[in-house]
Amino acid sequence: MKKKSLLAVLTICIGALAMPVWAAEIIQPINVPVSQPVSTDLINIEVPISRAEFITILIEAGTGRELPLIMDTHYAMSAMQKAQELGLIDLTQYPMEIWLEDMPIEEKVEILDKAKKNNGINMEQVYKILKEKLIEQVIIDEKVVEVKSIEYYRGKVMLPLRDVAEAMGFEVTWDADTYTATLNNDEIKSKVQIGTDLYNYYSVKAIGMSAPFSVGVAPKFIEGSVYVPYEYFSMFADWVVMDQKLVFTLKK
Repeated sequence: MKKKSLLAVLTICIGALAMPVWAAEIIQPINVPVSQPVSTDLINIEVPISRAEFITILIEAGTGRELPLIMDTHYAMSAMQKAQELGLIDLTQYPMEIWLEDMPIEEKVEILDKAKKNNGINMEQVYKILKEKLIEQVIIDEKVVEVKSIEYYRGKVMLPLRDVAEAMGFEVTWDADTYTATLNNDEIKSKVQIGTDLYNYYSVKAIGMSAPFSVGVAPKFIEGSVYVPYEYFSMFADWVVMDQKLVFTLKK
């Protein structure tokens, strides 16, 4: 029996040695790269943002769908209800009066920890979108622009119109009768009106005005200043978000 066993082992070993190179390559284990999840360590969550906006961004990014507006109530109601359904918050402890207050850091961490344990939330996407939304700085042509504040509304990053427009070389005037701000740099003229989600501009280099476009949120007053979604400035500059910095490069 021992001789037969030894012979069998030798036969297997010799067979393996005689195996063609191509066959050996086939049976080699395949190392499949595993994508690493984005860590909150790479995101500065200290950026001020209201509870309503933080939860809206988290829910829409984590579930992959835009939430509907519920008429005659707070715009973030759908997000709050979904957050409760997913076990992230308890609405009995979350009165509407505090939704627009800045969310404390420890509260953000607590909700993110709960979200990580929920299979219905895509945390990879949540971290990706948070990194794009939680803006720390605005940069125009490699220069940091001092802005009054960076605000958020219905998932959009809102910038103070005058601060950014003047840094781009525009003169900004205000018509209190029509709630309209006009930007003018002698080559380009653009108007934005509070409450109107249509944006366009007129150029002396082109015939007529550009086609109006919508970004989903109209200009609005925030603490006495006009704020617009940063996408508005795409008419005058290319932009990219890098490391929580919103970087504009003016079009020539």
